[in-house]
Amino acid sequence: MKQTIRANPEGLLRSQAALQRLYGTKKALFNKLEEKQDQELYVGSSAISKFFNKIKIEVDSFKRICIALGLGEVWEEIADFEDSDSPVPQTVNPTLETQDNGVEIDRLVQEKYEKVKIYYKKCCGTLKILGMHEPLNLESVYTQVFLDNYVIPSFEPIDQLEQISRQGNSRGFQSQDKGKREGITVAKNQQYLMVLGEAGTGKSTFLRKVGLEALKEEGGFHYDCIPVFIELKKKIQDKNINIEKFIAEEFSISEVPEPEQFTSQALKSGKLLILLDGLDEVPKNFLTKAISEIETFVNKYDKNRFIVSCRTAAYRSTLHRFYHVEIAEFDDNQIQHFIYNW
Repeated sequence: MKQTIRANPEGLLRSQAALQRLYGTKKALFNKLEEKQDQELYVGSSAISKFFNKIKIEVDSFKRICIALGLGEVWEEIADFEDSDSPVPQTVNPTLETQDNGVEIDRLVQEKYEKVKIYYKKCCGTLKILGMHEPLNLESVYTQVFLDNYVIPSFEPIDQLEQISRQGNSRGFQSQDKGKREGITVAKNQQYLMVLGEAGTGKSTFLRKVGLEALKEEGGFHYDCIPVFIELKKKIQDKNINIEKFIAEEFSISEVPEPEQFTSQALKSGKLLILLDGLDEVPKNFLTKAISEIETFVNKYDKNRFIVSCRTAAYRSTLHRFYHVEIAEFDDNQIQHFIYNW
């Protein structure tokens, strides 16, 4: 008879939080593991369903699910050995010690959530339009943004570029299939996203909107994380570029207690949606340094989610880990929607 085991209550909470952060749904987790059907990490949908319903499954499947959730090294803390027919491992601690990515950080996130929500809506939930005396509520006028795959342009001879320009009506370098996709959906599916577009196409508005969706209980983002919106041109004024400090400053403004400590814990646990707006607006003297700092920061805290915006013409394909998209031009329906809601 094969040994079976189930998750303990605290372990299940940690697993559910990891599921939301990394995949969003159990189906998405299964689809990811299904790709590994010929490898050691494959787990069937039935085992995944039982795992999250606290039903005993084989120990090997239990371990594989924990590995897929980023909890492989602490699977013994996830397991309920008191209610299993498996022997307690020698290395397991009899009591669950809270980890940065476990129950304790989930509690901390919930404690800070309301303060951040109030501040974020105040600073990012409005839209100032030139010629208007008062800002508008972003949600009331927001028009669904569509994104195209961005194809890194090759450097062609000038006569070929002129020919391409005459043949196409679109600004920027768009993908050949013009496959438009709803922006929030793309942001949900891509952990590292670079949003490109010309001036005035709505890059900043889109980043703010994704943050608002992340704060909704039933929004379109579906990840358990706190958004942090950072205007790079305001933060980067010299070579002392410290992104973690920038984030802590935002939490401090929103009156989160011990903002530096919370920032450190949240980053290590992958609890943040970091929105870096206006890479092209960083002073040229500091741009190379800024790009280097962003790449180092992303690599160090790669459990978090990142969205960066930049003007298409100013981008030089420097953030290689990111999935590149370009904001598509408004169609007639989108234009009418914006005008009528304005």
